[in-house]
Amino acid sequence: MSIPVSILIPVFNEGKHLNTLLESCIAQDVQEVFIGDNCSTDETEQICRYYEEKYPCVRYVRHPSNLGPFENYMHLIRNTSCDYVAVSGGHDFYTSKDHFKCLFNLCKNNPEAAGAYTGVNYYDEKDHLIKSFRYTFAKDLESNDVFERINSLMKNLSDGSILYGLYKKNNALEISTNNATGLVDLLWVGSHLVKGKLLYSPNIFFGRRIGRTESSAEIYNRYKKIFKTNNYPGFWLKQAMTLAKMLDITESQRNELRQKALFKYELILKRYESK
Repeated sequence: MSIPVSILIPVFNEGKHLNTLLESCIAQDVQEVFIGDNCSTDETEQICRYYEEKYPCVRYVRHPSNLGPFENYMHLIRNTSCDYVAVSGGHDFYTSKDHFKCLFNLCKNNPEAAGAYTGVNYYDEKDHLIKSFRYTFAKDLESNDVFERINSLMKNLSDGSILYGLYKKNNALEISTNNATGLVDLLWVGSHLVKGKLLYSPNIFFGRRIGRTESSAEIYNRYKKIFKTNNYPGFWLKQAMTLAKMLDITESQRNELRQKALFKYELILKRYESK
């Protein structure tokens, strides 16, 4: 019996790596692989239609125009019938065929949990492993104390790939609809932590491609420019303040979260404003 999970894949011109992703999805034996195509102009459509015809679990929707990444994602999550969902980029992939078997069993055995996630492997364009990332603060996110969960997230979050885990569909839909900010790591993950704890599977890794054809310095400078142009530090602080307001906690605890957010904000600001 298929695992009752939908892998949501919003894509635009992802033909280069899409076969690798879809093969890794098919190997998961999930109930649904749901692709939303933002009117791609490369071979994305042909690849998706091939997999849709070959595999009953694959659903493919091609939008008549480019909806933007967030609305594409929202279309997918509104229209899936599965109780658990996971998001993947069209250039990423699952490194283990047991990825969702493991995460779903964690959630099934702990129904009070809001979701589950794995570590992350980063690869370049030639599929060479660049680095592996493990969440060393994972135990904090499994706490029964919501303040402890959020406090640790604000203090420790440096890699937002945790949002590519497995989450309850109804929570994800509610959070995405209310926030309307897209899949923004701190607020999106934090909102799930308000709902319940997140469980960590340390021996399985989600595969993400970040190399493109750039050196480490070029990647850093590109992101630095993006963050400065879009005032990322200010946006991060706004997320943190929004998250603090959601919690039923004491004013002293709220102030502690604000101070942690301000400290992290200053670190981010220094990092991306340094020459």
